Amino acid sequence: MTIYTFPNEKPTSQTVELMTNTRTFQSPITNATQTLSRKGSYWRMRMTFSNITGDKRGVLQGFFAKLNGQEHRARIADYGYVKRGTASGTATINGAGQTGSTVNISGLSGSLKAGDYISFSNELHMVTADVAGSGAVPISPPIRKATTNLATVDVSSPVGVFILENGPSWSTSGLNVSNMTVNLIEDVLA
Repeated sequence: MTIYTFPNEKPTSQTVELMTNTRTFQSPITNATQTLSRKGSYWRMRMTFSNITGDKRGVLQGFFAKLNGQEHRARIADYGYVKRGTASGTATINGAGQTGSTVNISGLSGSLKAGDYISFSNELHMVTADVAGSGAVPISPPIRKATTNLATVDVSSPVGVFILENGPSWSTSGLNVSNMTVNLIEDVLA
């Protein structure tokens, strides 16, 4: 398996969805409700490219063909993301073995705001509360693989590692104008 960087082609539209691994149980006798949160939450993405022609069409067709179905992976961003915080610097993980919904970061200048993305260890996370400087950063989804001390945290252009959910398809009109839609899910094991 190889992880490729997505080409410099932005989709016409993109849907990003957090797929949580939670369940609700309701008692048939008392109607009391309990919820359970388990590991394994991930991002799902749908990208649509409309009215593409020439080089753009060829680049995208070639890239998705190169993924060879679910054999390879792609680093992809949320193209609608607008960074709210002022975070900069070379941020790193502060402490090995972290799991859960908070990650300790050092070397961060500025702030992260709720809704900002960060990525580390091939995982894409969203910051869930405002944070100034280094320290504990609340994130979602929870960390899937225990962290490695001093691993780089990308606060400038965070990406996730995605796998095709199904093969790419495109339709082409008589004027060689294509429309393409692809569905991807975050690779929780990357």
